[in-house]
Amino acid sequence: MPSPISHVTSAPLRCQPLPRDTCGFPGTHRALLPAVTNSAHRLSSDGRSLWIDGQDVSHHAADPRAANVAASLGLIDGPAQSSGGDVSSPLLICLEDSWSGHALAWMLRGTPPGTPVTLLHLDDHLDLGPTLLAWTPSGALVDPMRRCLFDAADPKDWIGAIGSGAVNIGNWLTAVLLGLMARPGAGPVEVHHLVPPGNGHIPLGQSAILPVPLGYSFLPDHTFAGVERQGADAGLHRYLATQDVDAVFSTQSEGIVILHIDLDVFANDFNGGSTACPPYRLSSAAWQSTVLSAIGRVRGLLSGIVVATSPGFCAAWRWRGLLASIQSALGDPVSRAR
Repeated sequence: MPSPISHVTSAPLRCQPLPRDTCGFPGTHRALLPAVTNSAHRLSSDGRSLWIDGQDVSHHAADPRAANVAASLGLIDGPAQSSGGDVSSPLLICLEDSWSGHALAWMLRGTPPGTPVTLLHLDDHLDLGPTLLAWTPSGALVDPMRRCLFDAADPKDWIGAIGSGAVNIGNWLTAVLLGLMARPGAGPVEVHHLVPPGNGHIPLGQSAILPVPLGYSFLPDHTFAGVERQGADAGLHRYLATQDVDAVFSTQSEGIVILHIDLDVFANDFNGGSTACPPYRLSSAAWQSTVLSAIGRVRGLLSGIVVATSPGFCAAWRWRGLLASIQSALGDPVSRAR
């Protein structure tokens, strides 16, 4: 799948010496994984420099049909594209879920200070992993590979941060929340995360979401930016993870409401190359119908909608049908993705 993102030579992160294992350094890779998550990376031969090379897309190989289906839909690994349909709310479609953050930045432009923001997050994953954005004493975020500021409200900054690997599919929502919570006079931010039946990996319940600094002993020069779910529900910013469809879509019209759908919420066939036999997780037709009906009920409240097809997770042969079902729920049964 072609990408419009050009990968420039980035500055390496200085490491405390990490020994390279003799056979593909699996032990070193496991040590690095909490920091690099879904970013492509390589370690210098002396173990003192860590190079981050954009987001890792090796999971695409789990689904050999993904590239052809993406081409047939006119989708590339880059910023979200308009569905081309005449819907009551703007509908954007992207391949990789990281580009959902870029789409949200466009959707939230011009939002007045203090405006409440609610994100209806339909996903088989949290996407709240640690970023490789450096935390600074002033609270500003810096992309240390490009040595420049990152503003989550600026779509251009998303293009750079995804290209450098500072943001990827596993932490794009972290970057969105950090940006929303850092706004001057920020209003309340709420995430209503619909977790599909059968997913036992995501802790359910309501909690506060707070920005947290993260440090790694092998990367001594930076403190990185992350978020945590803490406590029950105290605090201005809240995160609800639930399998209750009605609870997710019970939202008031006050403020901005954006719907984010990762198609793996309906079917996670490969889970990025999981050793589990496909389908890794498949939601029933009845549950999918319930979700689509709920989307139809709130369509008039939505300020924006972004759908990620999720290559390497949701099987590509399902994309066209699922996109058509979502568009139909929004009142546009005839349009199709371009």
